[in-house]
Amino acid sequence: MLELLAGQTACSLGREKALSAHPHTQRRDVDRALRETSEALVLMGGAGIPLGGVTDVRSLVARAGADGVLEPLDLLSVGTVLFAAKRLRGVLSAKPDDLPLMSDLGAQISDLSHIAQSIERSISLDGEVKDGASDLLAQLRNSKRGKMRHIQELLQRILNSSRTRDLLQEPVITVRNDRYCLSVKAEKRREFGGLVHDASASGQTLFMEPASVVEAGNELREIEAHERTEVQRILRVLSRSIGAESRRILATVDVLAEVDYISARAHLADMWHGVVPDLLDKPGVEMYGARHPLLFWQAIEKRRAGETAKEPRDQVVPIDPQLGLEFRSVIITGPNTGGKTVTLKTVGLMVLLAQTGIPIPCDTARIGIFKHVFADIGDEQSLQQSLSTFSGHIRNIVEILKSADASTLVLLDEIGAGTDPAEGAALAKAILLALSETGASVMATTHYAELKEFAWNREGFQNASVEFDVETLKPTYRLRLGVPGASNALTIAGRLGMPESVLERARGNLGSDRLALESAIARMEESERASRRATIEAERKV
Repeated sequence: MLELLAGQTACSLGREKALSAHPHTQRRDVDRALRETSEALVLMGGAGIPLGGVTDVRSLVARAGADGVLEPLDLLSVGTVLFAAKRLRGVLSAKPDDLPLMSDLGAQISDLSHIAQSIERSISLDGEVKDGASDLLAQLRNSKRGKMRHIQELLQRILNSSRTRDLLQEPVITVRNDRYCLSVKAEKRREFGGLVHDASASGQTLFMEPASVVEAGNELREIEAHERTEVQRILRVLSRSIGAESRRILATVDVLAEVDYISARAHLADMWHGVVPDLLDKPGVEMYGARHPLLFWQAIEKRRAGETAKEPRDQVVPIDPQLGLEFRSVIITGPNTGGKTVTLKTVGLMVLLAQTGIPIPCDTARIGIFKHVFADIGDEQSLQQSLSTFSGHIRNIVEILKSADASTLVLLDEIGAGTDPAEGAALAKAILLALSETGASVMATTHYAELKEFAWNREGFQNASVEFDVETLKPTYRLRLGVPGASNALTIAGRLGMPESVLERARGNLGSDRLALESAIARMEESERASRRATIEAERKV
């Protein structure tokens, strides 16, 4: 989930914050984070949030603050960020009454554009110090160009001279070791006269600076030395201007990172049409039309890739989980691959997203603040669990029991599984009672029929199930609160052709109490299906 959030950031600064994001545990902090995201969504729908040009220049600013001299391109990077900061400050501060939190962030951005302007006047986009960076540099550059023209004119006269024509390998002017030279035949070295600066690989050509040009070449080198000194002075002055404001620049960069992170939260919320949940005064969850965030994102990607024409929200089955308000423990039963584990993950992710300040993909929601969220969730597709899996499962629950309290959300997948069914069911009941006594909000999935009866007869407990369509023999992935899941084993066996005599024996083996429970559940399911069919039919007529 954090990687998905980080993928919405505009720069490495925001990405760093996104990857280290964590849920808030105080109501005021959650409320502020959600309001920040809501305000960012408003900005995105209008002028946008201009984060172009924002990069991580903290190391450069720190080096300048330690009296280091930055290279031209490094100075440009800092200048670009300062210009970007000024633009962002203007956008964030435009509507202080309507967007107070974003306006407050804008006010924390220092306007240091005067430093950026000095850099812009002095450094070209390709990283060269401009002639106009100082009067002295302009003078030195003019003298340098004049001296270079003078040397080239002297060399051109030599090239055009009939006296030297036979001494040259070819009539071209070249540069060796920063000196202007001509290509001289090695055997004509003494006759030509001058300084040798280089030779060809074969040794047949010498690159010589004619004696008549040496003095002018020395003068050019002297000008270039003064030029380098002046360039270094300019770079030092610009670096010191950054160093002098390093604390304010670094503080501004921190705000830019925060804005990028908030913007990423808003982008994510916008893509899955997230809603801001109402915040409750006590820990709890009440959501309608909740869709698993990662499944929703996968649906968005499928639509983008052209794999389906269906809207993302129509690709993910919504659920209506409730927990911690009228009842603090929910036990979910139902078939494998029917959506029990997805339900746990949906509830957990929704709570964590909301408490991180990200509007969640559902129709409406009310969420109380949890200080701890514990999950022991395995692989729902794995039908066989080993002793090592059971041991790990128990170790996790032991740690959860040590920390659980009234501000804790606990999500347990296949509680008590991986051991003898009778012992596993007994242990599961004991664990659920122990967690209930701590006041924690608990949602657990199970295959144990005993837990259906257990939840039915306990205050603060509620049964739930993921629906299974006995007509199609497929799960619908819908969550039904108040209705435990029927085993469906005998019904499915009958539809698949199991002889009635075998089914009768199986019913006899179940016992009257169990048969009565399963029969009651089946009647509740049929009544619910009939009600849903009637509602659909009524809507069609309208």
